[in-house]
Amino acid sequence: MPDVLTCIYPKEGSLIPEEIQEQYYDLNDNQMPYGGATDIHGKILWKVSKEEHDQMMARIKKAFGKE
Repeated sequence: MPDVLTCIYPKEGSLIPEEIQEQYYDLNDNQMPYGGATDIHGKILWKVSKEEHDQMMARIKKAFGKE
C-alpha cells in the first residue's frame, strides 16, 4: 500500500505549467473546455488537456461498464 503522506510532485518545480503562468480566466473565451481551476482572483492554476479528459472518460466508462 502506498504511503499517502508522500508527495508525488517534485518540490523544486512549479505545479503550474509554464504556458499558463500569470494567465487570467476570461469569461468570453473558451480557455478551459475540458476543465481546470482558477484561484479566487481568476488566475488559471491548471487546465485539463484533451488527452487527460479522454483518459478520464475512458476510465469512467470502463468502471461503469459502458465501453
